[in-house]
Amino acid sequence: MSLACIILAAGQGTRMKSSLPKVLHNVCGKSMIYYVLSSAYSVKPARCILVLGHGNKEVSQQLPEQFPAKTVIQRQQLGTAHAVSVAVKKLGGHKGDILVLYGDTPLITPQTLKSLVRTHQKNKADVTMLTTILDNPTGYGRIVRSKDGRFAAIVEQADASSNQKKIKEVNPGIYIFKATKLLSFIKKVSKNNAQGEYYLTDVVGYLASAKAKVETLDVCADEVQGINSLAELALAEKIMRGRINEGWMAKGVTLVDPETTYIDYDVKLGPDTTILPGCLIRGNTKIGSEATIGPFSHLREGTVIKNGAKVGAFCEIKNSVIAENSKVPHLSYIGDAVVGKNVNIGAGSITCNYDGKKKHKTIIEDGAFLGSDTMLIAPVKIGKGAITGAASAITSDVPAGALGLERSKQKNIKNYNVKKKQR
Repeated sequence: MSLACIILAAGQGTRMKSSLPKVLHNVCGKSMIYYVLSSAYSVKPARCILVLGHGNKEVSQQLPEQFPAKTVIQRQQLGTAHAVSVAVKKLGGHKGDILVLYGDTPLITPQTLKSLVRTHQKNKADVTMLTTILDNPTGYGRIVRSKDGRFAAIVEQADASSNQKKIKEVNPGIYIFKATKLLSFIKKVSKNNAQGEYYLTDVVGYLASAKAKVETLDVCADEVQGINSLAELALAEKIMRGRINEGWMAKGVTLVDPETTYIDYDVKLGPDTTILPGCLIRGNTKIGSEATIGPFSHLREGTVIKNGAKVGAFCEIKNSVIAENSKVPHLSYIGDAVVGKNVNIGAGSITCNYDGKKKHKTIIEDGAFLGSDTMLIAPVKIGKGAITGAASAITSDVPAGALGLERSKQKNIKNYNVKKKQR
């Protein structure tokens, strides 16, 4: 059975208090819409339609290329049923099933969507929906069931009675419909409700009233949490970070304290590597096997740490390669650099890579040794086996095997502190 997918992402997200469109806010280095698209494409839809509204130009420009969803603009946000109606016009008479997702639910997993599709198709349902149990269901539509436990209706928060508001089983709004049923019943939806909107939930209600087959699939509440505020975004980040960390530990990476280890979605780590507490590893950073990172170090976009290398405490590395068995022990900044094998970079050393207009490259060849507090004024090259003296500002290349030493004459002023106190 052919499957199409509609992702609703037109909302303004006013509670985010941000000029950035809601679905472009990041979770562990990827936008919310990235995660939703990734999960959607795991069920191999024949077509995917993304419904945009507020900030549609900005969202369109930042959509990931590997997920070729088509976009449609919902000019007026008149509710979920209205958004779906806008999208189905672009499906060209699709006759299979239609999966409906939301752009602000980044924690939905491919496994759950695959289960939803299987459940729907196995039961030959007209609609199958996800449900979940919340201790505090405020704001969600409640799942009303008959005495025999079967689905009866969805009642929105604004329209619920006092007894219905006590129901803890809720509707997160993720459905898979038989296309013919959706297209037939969505035409009947009215905005005769407290919010004055066209609810997609009414389609499910109409199907239930018409004795159509309505199935439900219960899922973990974390997966279907919509993100409507920065506090909820922070919670989603924490959950996603936990998933990422658990995944790497299962592959042989030691995280001494996962709670204080921040690893982005695109990071790659090798087995037998150890990440110490307080580290932030971002972007497309790649770390090989048997490396050690931290504590309290920051690895940024474009960093490659090869097998057996060590990055110590309070270091920052950006857009640089640290080759096998080299050491950046602590308190150093390495940016736009290529560091060879078996290099030792003394504490407090930095690459001065930015002149105010351009970034410049530093090359440190195999076996070089940098004394503590070396400043490398890029562009500059430290040759194979070369050494720099502690506290040197290196402004030109140091040949292989040479000592690069920069010094000004030290001047001691006698009795300076005594004279100062007499003033």
